Amino acid sequence: MEVLKYIIKNPNQTENKIVIAFKGIYARLSVRKTIQYLSENKIIKVKKINSNQHEIIPDSKNLLTNLMQDLDNFEEKTIILVTQLEKVINQRNINVDHDTIKTLYFIYQHQILMYLLHALFVWPSAIKDDELLSSMYLTLFPKLRNILNKVEIKISLSNSKIDMHRSLTDSFFGLTPHVLNEIVEKSHKYDINPEIEKVLDVIWKNSKIFYPEIRHRFEKNIKQNNMTTPETWKEVLSKWNNNNK
Repeated sequence: MEVLKYIIKNPNQTENKIVIAFKGIYARLSVRKTIQYLSENKIIKVKKINSNQHEIIPDSKNLLTNLMQDLDNFEEKTIILVTQLEKVINQRNINVDHDTIKTLYFIYQHQILMYLLHALFVWPSAIKDDELLSSMYLTLFPKLRNILNKVEIKISLSNSKIDMHRSLTDSFFGLTPHVLNEIVEKSHKYDINPEIEKVLDVIWKNSKIFYPEIRHRFEKNIKQNNMTTPETWKEVLSKWNNNNK
């Protein structure tokens, strides 16, 4: 993957120059085999300059190459955006308002969801090589985390009191009491309640860690000494139903 990153950032390099760039990091044979693999899988193109010299460029039609370029471009433009915002904030000696930060989060949130749609539906149908598909997944999520880290640092430097993690959780968390109630009602209608409950049990195990950050939307008069996380989704639903009687 590092070899491909280098090729994307340094197109039109010869194979020898690429090998030299990784001197002391990877063995020469290992780099050459990687270049061969990338070429055979049409991730890169090898342009013949003469009988002894070839230049290597990313293949713009390849999904992995496009993904890496898009992520780099998204990171670059996002950092420019938040850096400019930070500059304005410092010049005016103000704290950035909540709505402005939420706007930035919505941009990032949308991009995450679009990548997830690609990962779930577009890539599997377009890529038959399991190793290449795994490379797509391994490329996507660390890069998104890296971009988020950089944005968080910039936002924190702006003296904003906005919690980015909480804001994203607030937007992403879909298993709300209202939704739970609707799911249970539909499950009774079609006699699939036991099956639905087992699925919800699994989902809640993965979701409950985030519930404290969004519970203020559904629970009235929450006391600080009663902030324990519900162990089951049924507890959430029961409390919500009691509050709405």
